[in-house]
Amino acid sequence: MTSLEILRKEHKALEIELKELEALISPEIDEIEGEEEEKEVNYPNLTHTIKRLIEFWNSHEGKEEKFLREMEDKYQNLKFDTILFQHKELSGHKTVIMNAINSGNEFEIKVALDTDGRIILDKIRKHMKEENELFDKIKNKAQ
Repeated sequence: MTSLEILRKEHKALEIELKELEALISPEIDEIEGEEEEKEVNYPNLTHTIKRLIEFWNSHEGKEEKFLREMEDKYQNLKFDTILFQHKELSGHKTVIMNAINSGNEFEIKVALDTDGRIILDKIRKHMKEENELFDKIKNKAQ
């Protein structure tokens, strides 16, 4: 399996993790006797999911950065800087979420997830889409 294939496969696995996180931070609404009531968030499960996601994400980003740095010299006309910059930008949101989790304060976790958690879901998806487009360009130029 090539580096590109591995990175694409990991993007699919990351999307599964993102869907799980999204489901956990967007609890469903129960309708009880005509009144809506928000289901409680399972914080222990949520923190476990986030830690697992971030561990996988860190490993994945390391592989991507190594691969992209190797490709920079070969394909100087492609924009690698944008992708690498986005990794740093996403890291800030990741830090906010991890600090909230490490605080153990459910309110702090809820606030971090309501803001940075939702932002990061959208940004990671957009980022992976841009990476996949860049991977397509690399693949097409290599053929």
